[in-house]
Amino acid sequence: MQIPDEQLRNEISEELDWDPRLDTSAVAVSATSGVITLCGIVGSFTEKSAATWDASRVKGVVRVDDQLRIRLLDENRRDDADLRRSVRHALLLNSLVPSSIDATVDAGQVTLTGTATSQFQRAEAEQVTARVRGVCGIANDVRLVPFGPAAGDIAEAITQAMRRNARLDASNISIAVRHDTGTVRLSGTVNSWADHDEGITAAWNAPGVVTIIDDLRVVY
Repeated sequence: MQIPDEQLRNEISEELDWDPRLDTSAVAVSATSGVITLCGIVGSFTEKSAATWDASRVKGVVRVDDQLRIRLLDENRRDDADLRRSVRHALLLNSLVPSSIDATVDAGQVTLTGTATSQFQRAEAEQVTARVRGVCGIANDVRLVPFGPAAGDIAEAITQAMRRNARLDASNISIAVRHDTGTVRLSGTVNSWADHDEGITAAWNAPGVVTIIDDLRVVY
């Protein structure tokens, strides 16, 4: 049963206001058939990411269109060279991020490049970067280098991971794997956007996965 747009908009606004990381005074929320649009201004990339995550986990949300813009406070503004040094230093200090990942900066926008052997490493590099003061946006161009078990093992590993997840009903999810490219296709239906994200995360965590084709549909 689809939640009325006005109710969904109010619930998301309440969820954003509940998050102590966010200043929602300049954030507007709209809802159309379960598609949520966030507009306005936030003070950091961390706030922007938090707002998207908060909205996506509310029951009834089909998709979040994040149109939030970042306007840094004067004390958080940094020149590109200084910001790049801080980002590279943060990546270096994190033992989960491989040394093959590098960063460039243009007008506060950070581009991550290089290679990783798992999506976990790629995501960790992005999360580390997001916490650096002065970052206005992130483009994650880190390439995944395929390795790992045979295709049948990848599919089984993902299936078992989904079954272990108490927050995920994976009974209607189908998994197809192309070992030569490390591509996993997820199809079928899930009951919420949170289930969708849990399923995608479970698939990305499997060794050998390079690309995920997301054909999952959210059906309430």
